[in-house]
Amino acid sequence: MYLETVADHIAFAGPLLDEKGTMIGSLLAIDFPSEVAARAWISQEPFTQAGLYASVQIHAFENRWPQKTGFPSA
Repeated sequence: MYLETVADHIAFAGPLLDEKGTMIGSLLAIDFPSEVAARAWISQEPFTQAGLYASVQIHAFENRWPQKTGFPSA
């Protein structure tokens, strides 16, 4: 699986759901040294390559809450 080969760059990932539990998108919290590196990575991601994403947005994020409690086990 592709994501397993880059797992050290992924903080968390999963589907975005509407109020009925229907998948409406995906969220990947990734860690790369620059936006250029993140865009290069996402351009090679299999769902991107297959044209499954209608759009991709990349935003910077600064984690100010390092607690991991509350996330279910993978």
